[in-house]
Amino acid sequence: MSSIPGGTFELSEEDEAGARLLRYRTTVDPFCLDVTEVTVSAYDSCVKAGACTKPDDRTRFCNFGDDARRNHPINCVDWFQAQAYCAWAGKRLPTNAEWEIAARGGTEYRIYPWGDDAPDATRACYGRYDGTCVAGSHPPEAFGLRDMGGNVGEWVFDWMAPYPRESVRYRGPETGRFRTIRGAAWGSGEKFLPAHIRRWLPPKASQAGNGIRCALKANEPRPKAPR
Repeated sequence: MSSIPGGTFELSEEDEAGARLLRYRTTVDPFCLDVTEVTVSAYDSCVKAGACTKPDDRTRFCNFGDDARRNHPINCVDWFQAQAYCAWAGKRLPTNAEWEIAARGGTEYRIYPWGDDAPDATRACYGRYDGTCVAGSHPPEAFGLRDMGGNVGEWVFDWMAPYPRESVRYRGPETGRFRTIRGAAWGSGEKFLPAHIRRWLPPKASQAGNGIRCALKANEPRPKAPR
C-alpha cells in the first residue's frame, strides 16, 4: 500500500455545461491505498475462503476463471462484491475524496494521475478492444500508485451526488441510487482519463470495465497479503 498524507484539498467537478471545473474544499485524514488494483489471483483467494462470491462471467472480457489473466485486475464485480473483498482483506473501499486526492497527487492537482502530459498507451491502459492489461504494468503515478488512470474503473464507498459548496469532510450522502466509480477503464476514451472524472452505476451492476482498489486508515496496521 502507498501512504497518502492528509490535509485540506480541493475536489473538482465539471459544471452542467462541461465548460469549466467547479472546486470544493474538503479535509481528509492520512490514509493508505493499494498500489495496484486487486488482481484476479487475490480475488480468487477470497472466493476460495468463502468470503467472496464469483464475479459475473457473461462476456469474454470478464477475467475471473481465466488462468492467463490471474495477474490482471479483477473485473465484472458489483459494489457489494468489492466491499466484501476489501473487508476480507482487512481493509475498506476508499472514499470518493480519498481516491481523487490520491489520483491527483494531493495538492499537486494533476490533470491525470501521471501528471499533465497528454495520454498515450505508454502511460495508461485505455482505448483498447481486447480487455485489461496486467495490473501495475504501466509506470508509477502519483504517490507511486499504478493504473489510477486506466485498466479498470474502481468502486468507491460513496453514493453519487453533487459536491457540497461548503468546506467539509466530504463523505457523500447516506443514501442514493448509484455508487461512484473512479478512474477510466481499458475501453475508455481520453475524455474519461482526467483524475476528477466520476462515473456511477447501481450498486448491483457489474461491468468488464470496473474493479477494486482498497484503502486503510494510516494509523491502522497494514494487513498481510491474503493467501
